[in-house]
Amino acid sequence: MGGRLTVLDLLRDELRRPFDTEDIDIKPGAVSGSTDSALALLYADPRTYMDRLDEVLGAGNWRAEYKPFPHENPSGMICMLYVYDVEVSQGTGDLQKGDGDNIVTSAEAQCFKRACAAIGVGRYLWQLPQVWGPFDKTKKRFVNPQEIIRKAYREGGIG
Repeated sequence: MGGRLTVLDLLRDELRRPFDTEDIDIKPGAVSGSTDSALALLYADPRTYMDRLDEVLGAGNWRAEYKPFPHENPSGMICMLYVYDVEVSQGTGDLQKGDGDNIVTSAEAQCFKRACAAIGVGRYLWQLPQVWGPFDKTKKRFVNPQEIIRKAYREGGIG
């Protein structure tokens, strides 16, 4: 039984290609109470995802649309991702009170990245092994974040 080959099937390897480590940021997950280390959560800015879609599909060949859900009492957003005007995926994002003035922007970023992950873009970030790194509790930031990101890539077999 033969299936239909799509543009996304043909470009899947390019869409799934890991981002350069310079395009990755980290934020602390858990912070150790007994040591100066924290769990590194790797992520990329939505513009990095947009750049990948532009690079692989062409800037005019994809678009994202957003709508709140549920419509009666919005608690989140849905992103519908279109390639050549065909909906290829959806992702959801939460309207979280803790995000302050950026509540809608945060929800848009979250649902867009989830819609992209559904077609392979950036999905590997959720699959990398957990990595702990040196963390300055006073400044609330990682010490040498690029080295921690490179370590996560190495341990995940990316490199």
